[in-house]
Amino acid sequence: MAQEPEIVPGGDTLNIYVVYDHPRDYPTKIVCRIQRVRRGVVWIDDDLFAATETIAEMETILARRGLTPFAPDPNDDPCILQWWM
Repeated sequence: MAQEPEIVPGGDTLNIYVVYDHPRDYPTKIVCRIQRVRRGVVWIDDDLFAATETIAEMETILARRGLTPFAPDPNDDPCILQWWM
């Protein structure tokens, strides 16, 4: 397992908000987790950023943060609905 890089506010860490459709650990929710990228290392927060009943609720939360949605890559896990930056 790669060591988690230190997160420095205003530093060179990129946050990617990944939205999942009813993942195994939250089978009744739409959830968002943050993937962080720093100097070529990617890691996923264990904690949820948000959990909602609908995709519309999640989109509202993320849009209010000024984020922009992107479609997942065809090779991503099938439960990934969107990612936001």
